[in-house]
Amino acid sequence: MEAFFGIPALVVIAWLGGSSVKITSGGQSRLVERLGKYDRQLTPGMSFVMPVVERVVSLESLKERVLDIPPQQCFTRDNVSIEVDAVVYWQLLEHPRAHYAVDNLQAAMVNLVLTQIRAEMGKLDLDQTFTTR
Repeated sequence: MEAFFGIPALVVIAWLGGSSVKITSGGQSRLVERLGKYDRQLTPGMSFVMPVVERVVSLESLKERVLDIPPQQCFTRDNVSIEVDAVVYWQLLEHPRAHYAVDNLQAAMVNLVLTQIRAEMGKLDLDQTFTTR
C-alpha cells in the first residue's frame, strides 16, 4: 500500500523538478511571469522557475535579424513617383518592452520604416535619390 502512494508521489516530484529547470541558449532571452505579472528576464544559462506560480511567456532571440521591407511608392520633393525597397537589420535590446508595449513588433517596425522612408524621400529631388543612399 505504501508503494501505491510512493510511486505517484515520486512521479509528481520528478515532474515538478523537471519543469522548474529552464535552460536558455546563448543569444536568447526568456520572460517569466509570476501569477500573471511580469517578474524577470532569464538570461542565457540554467534558471529555475516555480512550476505552479511562475511561467515562461516569451522566448526571443537577441541576435541581429533581417527585416525585408516591401517596395513602397513615394514622391520626391519635385513630385516624381518612385518605388523604394529597403532591408533593415535590427536587434532586440529590451525584450520586456518589446513583448508588453507592442502587440505586433514586426508590423510596428515595418510601419515605422515606411514612414521614415516616405519622409526622407519627400525631402530629396529625383537627382539626389540617385546620388545619395
